[in-house]
Amino acid sequence: MKNDTPISDVVVAGHICLDMIPDMGSDQVSTSLEEILTPGKLVSVGPAKTATGGAVANTGLALHRLGLPSRWWG
Repeated sequence: MKNDTPISDVVVAGHICLDMIPDMGSDQVSTSLEEILTPGKLVSVGPAKTATGGAVANTGLALHRLGLPSRWWG
């Protein structure tokens, strides 16, 4: 039986997550961090961007950029 699965030199296993990064907008730039993080304060944010995160995704992407075939297991 022929296996068409490509061989990987590295397997990265562990936690994979999805990072959600809110758009704080230009009106928040002049505001200090202490003012933004005041307990009970409502802060308007724009749409969130998503990106892969966690040790598996970060390491796997770095290996891919270095040209090493890798598989991720989460």
